[in-house]
Amino acid sequence: MHDQSQNDANQDLIENYSYLVKKIAASLVKRMKLPKDEFEEYEAAGYLGLVEAASRYSPQAGDFASFAFMRIRGAIIDDIRKRSDLKRDNYHRMKALSAANDLRQEVNAPERNNTSAGLASVLEYAAKSAMIFRISFEHNQEKVSESAATDENPEKLTARKESLKIILEIIATLPEKQRLIVEEHYFRDKPFIQIVNENEGMSKSWVSRLHAKAISTIKDRYLEMLEKQQG
Repeated sequence: MHDQSQNDANQDLIENYSYLVKKIAASLVKRMKLPKDEFEEYEAAGYLGLVEAASRYSPQAGDFASFAFMRIRGAIIDDIRKRSDLKRDNYHRMKALSAANDLRQEVNAPERNNTSAGLASVLEYAAKSAMIFRISFEHNQEKVSESAATDENPEKLTARKESLKIILEIIATLPEKQRLIVEEHYFRDKPFIQIVNENEGMSKSWVSRLHAKAISTIKDRYLEMLEKQQG
């Protein structure tokens, strides 16, 4: 019952503060003179940051809007870095601000339960590493990229692999269009506009909405499966 209440609370936070994603993305686009035709991709990255923030949040951390701000911004900045020619000094300066804020929050916040911590860890990879270890469908699903595994100890790597297995199973159960968008965007590095151009009858706004639904479904089902394993 507690876990379900926590899930509901997380979902409420996501719904009530989703406006922050567009606001932060718009601010970064204006401030950094970024291409506006990629705005929805930045929004998608920011939404992942919001989901991760909701999963990590504790009232002891203070106001949620402030708590979520840096995580949303950090997720968008990482996506910007991937897509643009952002100068390295600006990128690292902004990343340093995000890291400092994250460290302060981690020091001040109480320990979260294992389910929330595990979910936050997975969603952090989703937001910052283009969906959990960059799996390639042409290779064995147990193969993990060296760049993702370099800093992992064996215990953490095993946990990441197990989380990856769960999420791949969830993705396989998504509705056809949602699954297509997740696979094309994260596993094949295609921006939303390319997915639209390659699939007749899709619009960019529709792809963005389906992407948001897919990520929310992955989050909810991931929690449910972890709860069953722990029960």
